[in-house]
Amino acid sequence: ESILVRVIREQDPMVRESIITGTNNQTTVNAIQLYANDTFQIKLETYLETQGWYYERRRWQFRRTSKPASRVRTILEVAQAVIALQLLKPETARARPRDTLRTSAGYKSVFSESSPLQFYSKSLDIMEAVELYLRTPAALLISDDATNDRYYLAAGSLLRILDVSDLTTYDAMKSVALVAVPDEKLLNEIHL
Repeated sequence: ESILVRVIREQDPMVRESIITGTNNQTTVNAIQLYANDTFQIKLETYLETQGWYYERRRWQFRRTSKPASRVRTILEVAQAVIALQLLKPETARARPRDTLRTSAGYKSVFSESSPLQFYSKSLDIMEAVELYLRTPAALLISDDATNDRYYLAAGSLLRILDVSDLTTYDAMKSVALVAVPDEKLLNEIHL
């Protein structure tokens, strides 16, 4: 038996992305990975890097690089932050984010060309603040289940910071980029 393999070495990143897109259609690929070469995803990766985040559009993209692992986020992790903060569905962000991304409409509700890029970096900043808080002794006294608490705390802190009393007036895209990252005191009050 033999197998034909073609190795293409291309220096131009745009040509490389075109090749990856073309060849990914030949094999079974996770639905989320198919979005990796969307124009918006490439633009988001470039923007997030200017904000100190490394957006892993493709699996293991930053493996064997000097990028700090604590600053690398996958498509799924960014989607979870957006689902919790924009769509205000922390239960979906925690348990079923892939269900949202499976459909074209769901994907567009999370990754929209009309979304300000600042929204994504601020969402990651808020999630990082929540994750750091959940490791504190005060948070561990309340609950040691960060997996279940993370997205609910993020959504709750955002609503508290924005002083939202009526969800029908909530517009995450206009608001999130402007808010301050929640501090430990606020997160502790919500966590109780």
